[in-house]
Amino acid sequence: NFDIPKRDLDKFIIGVVSQLDYPKTPEAIGSTADDDYLSGFLQSDRQQIRDEVLSTTVADIREYATMIDALMKNNHICVFGNEDKVKEAAELFDQLTPVF
Repeated sequence: NFDIPKRDLDKFIIGVVSQLDYPKTPEAIGSTADDDYLSGFLQSDRQQIRDEVLSTTVADIREYATMIDALMKNNHICVFGNEDKVKEAAELFDQLTPVF
């Protein structure tokens, strides 16, 4: 049962927002713009994420409990990393799915 004081939840939210909104160099701004253009990610998408983060409640987090429980009971493992290294450890996984 997930239960934390509002002050602690606010700290978590501030931490997440600090990862969304931080000063960027001109190079980082250009790189982000390129990525957004190529993936079709809009400023409205970014704002929606920000709005959802800012409006998160303890109840919202609790709603994920069933899904997280199911994942943990089934020992799901997801790895995103160097393809050669993942293939070297292939015996640890039921399947390998390249994403690029």
